[in-house]
Amino acid sequence: MSKITWDDMSERFYETGTDHGVLYKWSGDEFIDGVAWNGLTGVDSDSEGYDITELYSGDVKRNILATNEVMSGALTAFTYPDEFEPMIGSVEAAPGLLVQNQRNRPRFGVCYRTLIGNGLSNQIGYKLHLIYNAYVKGVSTSRTTISDSTEAVEFSWDIGCIPLLSDDYDPYCAIVVDSRKFNDEFMKQLQDILYGTDDTLPRMPTLDELMDIFYATEPVPEEWNGYPYETLLPSQDLYPKSN
Repeated sequence: MSKITWDDMSERFYETGTDHGVLYKWSGDEFIDGVAWNGLTGVDSDSEGYDITELYSGDVKRNILATNEVMSGALTAFTYPDEFEPMIGSVEAAPGLLVQNQRNRPRFGVCYRTLIGNGLSNQIGYKLHLIYNAYVKGVSTSRTTISDSTEAVEFSWDIGCIPLLSDDYDPYCAIVVDSRKFNDEFMKQLQDILYGTDDTLPRMPTLDELMDIFYATEPVPEEWNGYPYETLLPSQDLYPKSN
């Protein structure tokens, strides 16, 4: 045990940027055929549905009940891949002829990266953000005339998510992978899946697949019971520990 200290330059962490954007289409049971989203400028995330019910007994608050939380948010971009058109309600009736405001909007997945810095370096690692089962529920675009202070049009889409089910966790829509916490082999395998290789197409891995890669690549001590909380552990029958 050590005494608490403040203002260590190496622990002044911050997060910045939004790059390496990828759009994936939903095939019915997985998110596949990833394409680069070069014009992605921002991802705003929010949550909704986390409602608390307070339980009282004998005029004393005894406990709380919480409902499942669902992710929502917004995407902003200067441009977007053609594959995103159906997701925003645009259907190509003929080459270059788009009929907009269509209700049938496929679900999709998004992956992007943020950089991590500290007081000593502007990049000591990065986080990969995976958003699953998203859908566009609102489109916002503002266009103005060209002038001496012209700016590029920035598109914005409000999104919602339909949570994926898990045997070991509450329903989820998003996963964050922090490169500082994993070894190079795990990060390479993950990015080969997300970005594709010469022999494989880009796709989004499931949570179960991520855990399988983790247990296959990380040195796990025998006494290790999960990270970070034992109550959140996957079943050891599903994910046996490595020796």
